[in-house]
Amino acid sequence: YATQPSRVDLRCSPRARAFHGEIAVFADEPLRDEVARALGASSKENARLALADAYGSESVRAAAVASGVPIVRFGIVTRLGDQSAVEIVRGASDSDIAVARDAFAAAGYGTALVRDVRGLFLGRVIAAIVDEARAAVSEGVTSASDVDLAMRLGTNYPRGPIEWGDAIGDERLARMRRALTDIE
Repeated sequence: YATQPSRVDLRCSPRARAFHGEIAVFADEPLRDEVARALGASSKENARLALADAYGSESVRAAAVASGVPIVRFGIVTRLGDQSAVEIVRGASDSDIAVARDAFAAAGYGTALVRDVRGLFLGRVIAAIVDEARAAVSEGVTSASDVDLAMRLGTNYPRGPIEWGDAIGDERLARMRRALTDIE
């Protein structure tokens, strides 16, 4: 894919500026293009650092490994525009993690460093909330619209759990659930 105009503030740290245009993003569509555009990512051929979606498909993981460059995994539950923070997975070198955090920060996103555990943090919490909300609706406890309204008003969530599940999509939710149970 071609590099698109980005939100990256070039006054960011020298560490991220040194990698500007040399970060490749490995994620399923449409997340890949959205993150690449926000970070000013390069084509994969010019990359010195790969950012790989921790909830991505097996083909995404394989492509990131095949790139032959250092990989930093990140977690975004729905779309980048829906979140103000991104999970950065520990496991890469400190300097590569710092570049990834700086790149997301330069694009206006906070980062949270999380251990490389099944489901990370946001995925395990949001998948559980969505599953419980769907179960309550299927058991006739309440309607989907009332679940969403109660959670938006009661917890100040940006959207209700049924809406969240619809935005995330069943395929990505299934990968998030598998991430909770996969033993590596």
